[in-house]
Amino acid sequence: MRRWDGLMSKRCKIIGLVLAALIVGFIVVVASWSREPSYHGRTLTNWLKQFSDASLDEVQRQAEAEAAIRAIGVERAVPHLLRMAEAQDGPLRSWIIRKTEHRKIPLLSLREAEITQLYGIAGFEALGTNCVAAVPHLARLMEDTNHAFTALRCLVGIGEPAATPVCQALTNRSTDIRRFAASQLAWVTDDIDVFFARLNCPLSDPDATVRFAAVQVLGLQMQSPNEVIPLLVKAMQDPEQSVSGYAAKSLGDLGTNGIKAFDALRNVVMNGNPYMATHALRSLVFIAPDHALPMALGWLRSSDADRRARAAGVLGQFPSATKEILDALKAATTDADSKVANLATSSLRQYRQKEREQGVGEVVIEGEPSYGGRRLGAWLKDRPDKDKLSEEAVRAIRGLGTNAIPTLLARLVYKDPRFGLADYDASIEAMSGFYVLGEAAAPALPRLEEILNGDDPHVALFALMATCKLGTSSAPILTRALTNRNADVRNQAVGLFREGPMQSFPEARRKATPLIAELLCDPDYFVRMGATNALKGFDAGAAVRAGLK
Repeated sequence: MRRWDGLMSKRCKIIGLVLAALIVGFIVVVASWSREPSYHGRTLTNWLKQFSDASLDEVQRQAEAEAAIRAIGVERAVPHLLRMAEAQDGPLRSWIIRKTEHRKIPLLSLREAEITQLYGIAGFEALGTNCVAAVPHLARLMEDTNHAFTALRCLVGIGEPAATPVCQALTNRSTDIRRFAASQLAWVTDDIDVFFARLNCPLSDPDATVRFAAVQVLGLQMQSPNEVIPLLVKAMQDPEQSVSGYAAKSLGDLGTNGIKAFDALRNVVMNGNPYMATHALRSLVFIAPDHALPMALGWLRSSDADRRARAAGVLGQFPSATKEILDALKAATTDADSKVANLATSSLRQYRQKEREQGVGEVVIEGEPSYGGRRLGAWLKDRPDKDKLSEEAVRAIRGLGTNAIPTLLARLVYKDPRFGLADYDASIEAMSGFYVLGEAAAPALPRLEEILNGDDPHVALFALMATCKLGTSSAPILTRALTNRNADVRNQAVGLFREGPMQSFPEARRKATPLIAELLCDPDYFVRMGATNALKGFDAGAAVRAGLK
């Protein structure tokens, strides 16, 4: 047994020596191969890594690396870049990479071929058209399926001098190659007429992803509407909806310059399937809003709920909210179909948000009190960060005391008269005012309970949260909230007893326990789960009696 152990130990040593020799030999080969140029004490690879790794906002860092690569020069850099583009992980290299990573050997730093290729691509991007001499070599490399995509990316980095092989890639056997070549065609073609002529090939490619890439490129050529419009109109007939829909959208991106596509878009609105008709109508909003509005309003009067819903969404896209648009959307917020109502409300909110961003529509309550020369509403917006009032605002609200209550209640239920929408920002601000006043705001409790039982579920939740900060006198209201018609209110009320302010009032929690136990059979799943967790958390006996384990 001892002899066998000795043989195994000797065999391991021999294998180790052989492997070490292989690694050292490989290091020598790599070292002799990688005698690369440098600049300011840093190798070309080091600069390529910086150029490749720099994020979009690291402009200076990328510019520094680009300047260094250019300083090294084309003649010295390109041979190395070509070897990088051709890098591949053979069996020995892959084995060594795995072993050195596993054993953390610091003497050998080998990159995987994919990373090496990315550095080569970065170098051609940095040197650009100066690398024209490398085009024939890279064009030949395109014939190697293992390196074709890398070669194509290098060619695109070179730009216009590489136009011929990049255009030849539009008919490559590989879908990925054709798609990428189509997406990058503008980078290698200075002549706009040639560019549009060459796009005809990918626009009729058998693969939809290639056609989509071509349409995306078309959508970026806003400066040439006369050339773009016929191609996009034709693409609207594509059998793949992602392609045809994007073509319709891109026509809208032309704005009023897309007027020549009006007839084609109107035809799609009138006769196309719902998906395409909606895209076409949205584009007409930007091309010819006066003509698009009657179409959208017509849809909103349809007996088809889906068409009304699409109209409610499109009506939110117009440049400005006219009275006609607002009246139609406000009426649609009461539509029998919830999707229509929700989309109409969403469109109204979009218009109001635009106005708020322009400083229009500030909430002002009649009779609003002031403190220190500033209205209460201004103090409620005084927040050094999003979630916390400033110390000065807290002092001002407390200084106003009960005089603030009528305005806080009015802000809690405030509806924008122009849009007919509850203003949830104003509601949240009012809630924070009640938080500051605490028990001093107890006179507001009867009105808060009325709001809590109102029709708007969001405002009801804000009223509930305002109530929970008003001390012991709020306990009966919070207990009654456990039977509120709104499931979200019931669920939130349970949470207030489980881990909210009602933890501090054990007697109130004891009285609420039977109601919480009844919620174990609530029709809403989240209410049932909240009640289950509450009972287990603060009344194990009640949980057992209710059948919980």
